[in-house]
This record gives sequence, structure tokens and C-alpha cells, in this order.
Amino acid sequence: MTNEITTGFDYSKLDDETAGKLQYFATTGRTLIRHSIESIAKMGELLSEAQNELADHYNGTFIKWATAEFDISQKTVYNYVNA
Repeated sequence: MTNEITTGFDYSKLDDETAGKLQYFATTGRTLIRHSIESIAKMGELLSEAQNELADHYNGTFIKWATAEFDISQKTVYNYVNA
């Protein structure tokens, strides 16, 4: 993902002020998405490592730990791990 405007949207049909604001929104939005993707991947790595640490413990220990610590559902935990 880059910061360049790469869509097929035609900004030339807008006044300069509106086009500038929308281009700013697009650039900022792409940055937020990129950071979100990076955060999701990093969270998945952390949870996967925690899962490995708890692999030798009783069944369900990892899920109990993850859902309690992060206040997220079991499904969300596994979505992160699989990301």
C-alpha cells in the first residue's frame, strides 16, 4: 500500500478544496488501514506465542487467559492467531 492516490476516482471534477480534503482523507485512511493490518498481525504473533507457552497446560488454559486478558471472544482470539 502506498500513499499515492491510485484509485480511478476523478478528482478533477471537484473544486480544489474538496479534492484536497478527500485526497487527505484517502491518504490518512490508507495509513490507518496499514497500521491496523500491522497491529492485527502483531497481535496474532503474540497470541500464537502465548498459545505455544500454554500448550503443555490443561485444555482451555490459553483461551481462558486470552479472553480474560484482552476482553475478546474465543472466535476473535483465533481470528488473530490465524491472521
